[in-house]
Amino acid sequence: MLVDSPIDNPAAWDSITIDGIDTPGTCALSGGVRRTKIDQQVSPMQSGSFSVTRGLELVSVDYKVRVWTTEQFNELQTLAARLAAAQESRPPRQLRLVDIAVAHLKMNGAEVAWLGPIENPKPGTWTLGFGFLQWKKRKPIGGVARPKDDLDRENEAKEQRNAGVRAQLEAHNVARARGL
Repeated sequence: MLVDSPIDNPAAWDSITIDGIDTPGTCALSGGVRRTKIDQQVSPMQSGSFSVTRGLELVSVDYKVRVWTTEQFNELQTLAARLAAAQESRPPRQLRLVDIAVAHLKMNGAEVAWLGPIENPKPGTWTLGFGFLQWKKRKPIGGVARPKDDLDRENEAKEQRNAGVRAQLEAHNVARARGL
């Protein structure tokens, strides 16, 4: 995976792309750490603890976009409206995120975790802070259900026949108990 060098092309590292639209001004990144879930456990009669790896946590990244022109400010307002709409949708809307700095984390899709106000930290500049959480498609435990084949249908038919025989046997035992 080759990406633009920040020394040769610093502009590529100053912005991100959200759903095909580049952020205006400059964009500062914080977060973006991929952690492994680890449980430390101790068993009775053992000498010490051991660790159990539970998998990878979702990546969370925070951004702060800074603008300084009227055109950039208008684009910032549009970006804020898009992020707010994506955050309010149910189920949460997946956004395509392209950021060279977190490309190695394979965070292609994201959902809006938080969205701050448009602020004016000093005259002539405005900022918007927001955060993304890595989006992953949910997978059922044990994988996707497979379609039923002939053996499954045959087993279901046998179970139905067996249930009928069990019901007849129970009725026969009840009649025998009554002396009939």
